[in-house]
Amino acid sequence: MEASLSVCVPTVARESLFRLLASLERARAAIPLPVEVLLGDASGGLSPQPGTQVVDNRQGSAAAGRNACVAQASGELLVFVDDDVELRPDYFACLLAGAREPWQAWAGPILRRSGGDRANRAWAALFDGNFSLPQRHSYVRWAPSANLVLRRSAFDALGGFHELGPGVGGEDVDLGLRLEAAGLGPIRSLPELVVDHVAGSETLARLKEKA
Repeated sequence: MEASLSVCVPTVARESLFRLLASLERARAAIPLPVEVLLGDASGGLSPQPGTQVVDNRQGSAAAGRNACVAQASGELLVFVDDDVELRPDYFACLLAGAREPWQAWAGPILRRSGGDRANRAWAALFDGNFSLPQRHSYVRWAPSANLVLRRSAFDALGGFHELGPGVGGEDVDLGLRLEAAGLGPIRSLPELVVDHVAGSETLARLKEKA
């Protein structure tokens, strides 16, 4: 029996969210089982989208949005992506193939599309290596939560993401290290489990914050 899937997306209702949802529909159509989609909305004004459930995220941080989504999720596999990426059409098919292995967590590469302004190109040159590590290593100690999958049992054992504040808090690094410390890691890399980051979707101030 195939595992059930819940996709958890923290969002502030950026325009890029709707490109993500379109890509998700294409990937969802490629597999025979349903995929639950939950949107942890920090904007307070996101209208319900077809095939999704909007979850209120009053706390506002991405970590809180993910935790709020999981609280309403029913899937065995929790798929965490951000609202500024797009899924490849074979995403869920690749995940289901990889999830047959007895691991607790998986991660795929986050690839930045060519283009974007000078700030985004500079970011790609300096920092994107961390986001493509699953292409070069069989296992990673942590993975960005823009492309991260956990079994529900592992997520519950850890108590979810630490809600470290409204900015870039490093909660994905924290989760990966706690996963390993609990004997549930490391995270298994799936090189074919690709999401594309939408170039130009972040301001220079946001890139500096991440750096």
